[in-house]
Amino acid sequence: MADVVWYYAEGNEQKGPVSEEDVADLIARGTIRADTLVWRDGMETWAPARSSLPGALIPQGWVDALPPMAPTGAAYGGDDYYHPTAFADVIKTALARYVQFQGRARRSEYWYWVLFIVLVSIGLALVDGAIFGFDETDIAVFGPIFSLATFVPSLSVGFRRMHDIGRTAWWLLIGLIPIIGTIIIIYWFVQPGQPNDNQYGPA
Repeated sequence: MADVVWYYAEGNEQKGPVSEEDVADLIARGTIRADTLVWRDGMETWAPARSSLPGALIPQGWVDALPPMAPTGAAYGGDDYYHPTAFADVIKTALARYVQFQGRARRSEYWYWVLFIVLVSIGLALVDGAIFGFDETDIAVFGPIFSLATFVPSLSVGFRRMHDIGRTAWWLLIGLIPIIGTIIIIYWFVQPGQPNDNQYGPA
């Protein structure tokens, strides 16, 4: 955790770099608040601490202070204001939002989830091959089970990614068009989200 370097805004000044342990201390002292802008390498832009810091650093008081439209509780799950940026947080959030088709998902949230699916699928394919054989006629067990288990969260992340760029999820059906549809979907999914709140939820 100490290897992650953060910057934060204090007034019109940029402060940092600070470690995550320092961030926790600054939060405890009230220097970094829920709406304090923070940034670290890998983030697209500066964003409020409440929606950018790892869930382990977010105080319960910030969650309790969310507007009524956002349910209280852990940062992962139904809180539409929480957009994870770290790989592990993305996976936890996607699984916690298993059937949450409303709201928005930032570009990093979607592509980290895709990376997770690809890496695990490759690993399970190797396991299936080692146990059942690598021939085309051999059976595969673990890979198909994983694909089935992650189908719904993958679909929900796709819905929220479309919402983030201001499009209805019905546009996902264009992916049924061979080759061209897939290219269009990929093009949309690599676009940055709308910087402000839209009809699908907060930025």
